[in-house]
Amino acid sequence: MDGWTDGRTRSQGPAYSQCCENVSFFRIKHENIVSLQKVYESPSHLYLIMELVSGGELFNRIIERGFYTERDASKLIQQVLDAVNYLHQLGIVHRDLKPENLLYASPFDDSKIMISDFGLSKIEETGRLLSTACGTPGYVGIKAFPPCS
Repeated sequence: MDGWTDGRTRSQGPAYSQCCENVSFFRIKHENIVSLQKVYESPSHLYLIMELVSGGELFNRIIERGFYTERDASKLIQQVLDAVNYLHQLGIVHRDLKPENLLYASPFDDSKIMISDFGLSKIEETGRLLSTACGTPGYVGIKAFPPCS
């Protein structure tokens, strides 16, 4: 069935089911998390309409600025940690936090930071350890790799 949904109704297509029902994007409502507004499913594609953020990636801001003061960095990290805590309270694990997935809401210096890209996220199952190796290889800690023999 083609059509729009805002989380109150449910599309029957397999793409929608894999993307949106399993991760419960519609219940994520936090000022530092890019929200999913609508979903449109055609016979061959799934279109996610996300909240508009126009300030660019943290990664690019770091390169442009060259440095962050301790005050600026602590303000930014507090926003990220608050959002991650909120996700964890919902049982959602992002699994790919990195500067490219942290977006500024606007191009202004005092813009809030927002977590985006939930492509690798997972809902925590009580009592089960998440053991799938995932994330961006350049950001994975060396201890996550098996020792070389």
